[in-house]
Amino acid sequence: PTVAEGGAKGYDMTNWYGLLVAATTPRAVIGSINAEVNAILKSPEAQKNLAVGGMSVEATSAEQFAEFLKRESSKYQRVIEASGIQGTL
Repeated sequence: PTVAEGGAKGYDMTNWYGLLVAATTPRAVIGSINAEVNAILKSPEAQKNLAVGGMSVEATSAEQFAEFLKRESSKYQRVIEASGIQGTL
């Protein structure tokens, strides 16, 4: 059965990849890394190679990625709390 057929109404899951750096990394360095990675991801060769694997690219700014991470963290915190998942790392 699909996830919805299994009882998980409103299920939304996306796989994603991102680059993270230490919080102390200078903003100029973050900007430089972001610009280089985005240029690579937007290249026709990268787009083609990633599409073969069924991936699409959203090359964003560091600020946009930080907001995305906040939303993902919030979403999964709610899932953990609602399901009663417990454990330790």
